[in-house]
Amino acid sequence: MCTKLALTTKLFIYLLIKFILLYKLIKFEKTKFMKLLLNTLLIIPFFTFSQSLDVSNEPAIGDAATLYVCDSNTTDYESITGTGVYWDYSTISSVNSLTNDITITDATLSPNAANFASSVKSLNIASSISMFFNSGSGGMSERVSQGFVFSDPGAGDFVVSFSNDDQKLMAYPFVVGDVISDIFDGTLETALLPTGPVPANGAGIATVDGQGTLALPLNSYTNVIRYKLQDSVLATIPLVGVAQLNRTLYEYYDHSVSNLPIFVHLTTSLASSAFNVSSTIVLSKEMPQTFSG
Repeated sequence: MCTKLALTTKLFIYLLIKFILLYKLIKFEKTKFMKLLLNTLLIIPFFTFSQSLDVSNEPAIGDAATLYVCDSNTTDYESITGTGVYWDYSTISSVNSLTNDITITDATLSPNAANFASSVKSLNIASSISMFFNSGSGGMSERVSQGFVFSDPGAGDFVVSFSNDDQKLMAYPFVVGDVISDIFDGTLETALLPTGPVPANGAGIATVDGQGTLALPLNSYTNVIRYKLQDSVLATIPLVGVAQLNRTLYEYYDHSVSNLPIFVHLTTSLASSAFNVSSTIVLSKEMPQTFSG
């Protein structure tokens, strides 16, 4: 009888120890799970906030947006770069409440299609510039430009074709801090040159240089990335010498709003010994509440 009681007691103690160990294990695993869940929840906002330029949000042919024309003296905030930055355009001025369009059109239907035979799309910013591009040879992994047409009200169109060497604009996904530098080669053509196209070449840098908040006159957009393109094209023109065409473009994107930029700051200039033209266009999704003319 005593022997059976001792065995029963030992069995009880053994089962009790197993139960306690199992309970602690379950509690430990639960704690690990809760920590993992908490860390995941902390990480999710970061991924939600992060935007990029990629094939999924590349604008399609037919996309269009009407933006308000702003004072051309508006600052470009060149030095405000990095993550968590703040671009304040809340007090920008309107130019007579004018509007202008940004459109994506079929490059093959452009009046200048012959100069950009391999282009698929054209990004047209107001009546100032049309930029021709395709997806390169990487299977929708990049955006590559075959050139652009800069239109000046007084001097007419300047057709810059990168017919010998394309210009890389971005490699998907293109995120904050990414930089692409590239050289390109082709021709420059304008009605000011009766001799026809002349050789042209140049170099450019493209980057997503900032991510943060864009303050416009009516709202602030907290999930914005800024794309910057800066390049120069050189051409030697008979009886004139070297002409240099420069572009500095800033495009602000919030892909929860549109695949087209919601704010644009573009400066284009052409300098030579015979003629000098310059143009700055600033466009905003929201109508400015003050007026400059």
